[in-house]
Amino acid sequence: MAQKVTVDAKKAFRKLQRTQRLILLYSKKSVENLALLGKVRAKEIAPYFSGRTAKLIRILPVRQLKDGVRASVIAPNPTLNDGHIRKIANFNLVKWMHETKGILRGRKHIRSGEPQFMYKTRDYLNRIKRKTAQAQFNKLKL
Repeated sequence: MAQKVTVDAKKAFRKLQRTQRLILLYSKKSVENLALLGKVRAKEIAPYFSGRTAKLIRILPVRQLKDGVRASVIAPNPTLNDGHIRKIANFNLVKWMHETKGILRGRKHIRSGEPQFMYKTRDYLNRIKRKTAQAQFNKLKL
């Protein structure tokens, strides 16, 4: 005995469009939440001398790309008048902290925080990204 099923195509199409919009919205919110968590984490573990390095950490605006949504957490180099004591005019402090390996002569002067704070932040975000995104999408009512 066969059963007859009818579907309102317009209603189904509208529901699919709504679901698509919600997925895009929630994916953007998920990326924004991860970027905010990354910013907070980087500020927590950044070395602190004058506090200028941590204060400069910020999030670039969220961008919609062809392959998804992207946000960037950046730590620009502090300027010369920020309280850091340097003898080289164009010394990139953030780059120096991240690219020097082992116990170098200058590295021993960093007494607080994690010198490679942006790398540690990246590793942290890679660990939590799936759980954070899943929690955001669980809120989605289909």
